[in-house]
Amino acid sequence: MDVMTVCNRKGGMGKSTTVVNLSRHWAAQGKRVLVIDLDSQGHATLGLIGHDAMLAKSPGIHKVLSHDLPIGHTVIQTHYEGLAVIPADLNFNESSLPPDIAILKVKLEQLSDSGFDLVIIDTPPSLSNALLSALACSNWVLVPFIPHSLALMGVMQLSELFKDVALSHNPSLKLIGLLPIMEDRHIRLQKRVINTLSNRFGSSKLLRGIRTNIALAEAFEAGSPIQDYAPKSRGALDYHMLAHELDLMIN
Repeated sequence: MDVMTVCNRKGGMGKSTTVVNLSRHWAAQGKRVLVIDLDSQGHATLGLIGHDAMLAKSPGIHKVLSHDLPIGHTVIQTHYEGLAVIPADLNFNESSLPPDIAILKVKLEQLSDSGFDLVIIDTPPSLSNALLSALACSNWVLVPFIPHSLALMGVMQLSELFKDVALSHNPSLKLIGLLPIMEDRHIRLQKRVINTLSNRFGSSKLLRGIRTNIALAEAFEAGSPIQDYAPKSRGALDYHMLAHELDLMIN
């Protein structure tokens, strides 16, 4: 069971959209995928099971980590075959999570016989125990970012965090790539930021970007992955191509 964390800083733009659309794509390809929503804003939960289900007050991942609750009791099957979610606990105070960042890894071992091929973790956009817990149990890290100067600073900060976690807790942790979102390479600032990151991390770490597409925002508002909401949109095409690119890198 592979584990991928999706994280960013400076507002968290595009993170949950990426989690929702990649998980839906891979489930449609026949993988059994589990999304864990560690961001107490609950955006990935909203995008997969909708507003009403999100407010049903089912126990979520934060209660798993802060109480002795078996993780299997919190798994919710979505409407999409092969795709399940462990929801966020809305308004949970992430600062109250236990300091032991290995707890999530231990809890995930309870799912070793569940048949999931891939776990995708959506993290809060802050340097918190929730983020550290996700990194401590992951094989891969994917970092969506909007190509501007603040995002550049955020990516650099995260790269130092990845190194610390890999050295201290998880030597298997690897950065699978940096994902430009709301991308328009005709904008000079975006080109400059992308070139800076390419020079810093290597061109192989800069992934196929997700272009600006209003259908992505509309799909998320509708509580639907882009593949179902607007399958012929360029947003759906971009996530399809991204998933294919990541498949080649993982496998």
